[in-house]
Amino acid sequence: MHEIPLITTIALALSVALLFGLLAKRLGLSPIVGYLIAGVVIGPYTPGVVGDAKIASQLAEMGVILLMFGVGLHFSVKDLLAVRSIAVPGALGQSTAATIACTGLAVALGWSWQTGLILGIAVSVASTVVLLRALVDHRSVNTPEGHAAVGWLIVEDIITVLVLVLLPPLAATGGNGTSLWQTFGIAVLKLAVLTAIVMLAGARFVPWLLLRVARLRSRELFTLSVLVMAICVATVSYVAFGASLALGYRAILESPGLVVGVLAIILIIKPLAALGIVIIGGHSLKTALTVAGGLAQIGEFSFILGDTAQSLGLIPGTGNSVLVAAAVVSISLNPLIFRRMLALEPLLARRPLLAKWLAGGRERLGARANEIAAERMQDPGAIVVGYGPVGQTVTRLLAEFEINPIIVESNVEVVVELQQRGKQALFGDASRPEILHAARLDAAAYLIVTVPRADISLRIIQSAREVAPLVRIIARAEYINQSDAFLQAGASIIRYDEAESAAALAEALLQDIDVPVDRIDALVGAIRNELAPAWKGLTTFF
Repeated sequence: MHEIPLITTIALALSVALLFGLLAKRLGLSPIVGYLIAGVVIGPYTPGVVGDAKIASQLAEMGVILLMFGVGLHFSVKDLLAVRSIAVPGALGQSTAATIACTGLAVALGWSWQTGLILGIAVSVASTVVLLRALVDHRSVNTPEGHAAVGWLIVEDIITVLVLVLLPPLAATGGNGTSLWQTFGIAVLKLAVLTAIVMLAGARFVPWLLLRVARLRSRELFTLSVLVMAICVATVSYVAFGASLALGYRAILESPGLVVGVLAIILIIKPLAALGIVIIGGHSLKTALTVAGGLAQIGEFSFILGDTAQSLGLIPGTGNSVLVAAAVVSISLNPLIFRRMLALEPLLARRPLLAKWLAGGRERLGARANEIAAERMQDPGAIVVGYGPVGQTVTRLLAEFEINPIIVESNVEVVVELQQRGKQALFGDASRPEILHAARLDAAAYLIVTVPRADISLRIIQSAREVAPLVRIIARAEYINQSDAFLQAGASIIRYDEAESAAALAEALLQDIDVPVDRIDALVGAIRNELAPAWKGLTTFF
């Protein structure tokens, strides 16, 4: 009978991972916790069935490759640059605080400071995959605070990659002498060359190849192409540049004091450091709590760094075991911590001192953003108030007609992100005449108010009429019975959420019973005209 260690290892690993993943989900935990425990169960350090360690190690490398490929699908260099003002200083500051705390803990427990330093760096980096799961669960991936949190962790990942590149030369030289700087320089040069090659391939070759595969209209070939590229890039990186992606699961609780201390750093010191950094930087409390909650865990890169450091003799096996134990506990608790952190927002916002501090920070950040806006601002064809889903749609529609509007938004993080993406954005309350003057409303042809609340919209419209009596104002209203108030305030065109809901529901029903398209258009148009005649004016906008 032939031996089939690859097939049996895959079958065993996937079966146990499925079992414990389902069990974790039933207990209200992240499936990642189940996967980690599955790795421990079939690992060589626990009794019972044991998988092939060498094959499992290579499969683990492939798993990490695909994990990081998945993270890359959710983020881009452009997204990272848009949040660099918070992500870069925040990640550096928080990582430094966590590393110092962990180094001090390790030294206090009798370890060398060098070992403590490596352990601290591993503890300082949170799992981007776990964070994305939390953001998806709370529908926060495409929000300013979600972008800031993911950008923050991407910067941490980049720092960890640099450390991984430097570990082999550090181990080879023993940490002293001229050879350390020589190998350090070579390692950094290798990383720079690898980054340049990957970025060039990502910008040129990969899109070119995927486009041609997509034209074959074969989902299987397209999926296979993506897998091949991800694995080939990682393989070339390892063979040519020594950028290993090894990952193993072992957790032996030989040092409970160190585990408790490391967990305290992960669950308390890291979130508090992040909270302070974000608030001092003048960003919103919601952003601070989102980032703090997302950082209260460690994951894939901590394993990679710990495993690599252990293989090089830079940390003992106990250190790697501590990382695994801390990861299992912190990932298990993270969904609860994340929810609790977000729930603190209304409670903390009611604190007068904190509210004053936050307001002062936002005003400073907003003032700087408006200085940048004044330097770049051109006379607008239109001004859009609010950048929620409706404001984003309107802005995108305007861009299709080569109109670059000025966006007035009261969320300073949104303004900063828009400016870094090349948009014209102004921070402030659009009901204040000075903000409308700063936005050059008198030079605009249209003011589009996308704010959902009627009381705020009416104040904006009234102020706009005082600043620019002739501007055309297109406003969003929730209910049809608000029509008189909006018209008296000075709105030229009104679009009603209530009317649009009725039209959308009617359209869905007619489509479902196979009514011809032209008949659907006529009936839906009649509904809109019947419920909200002023909606017709929107068609004359362009």
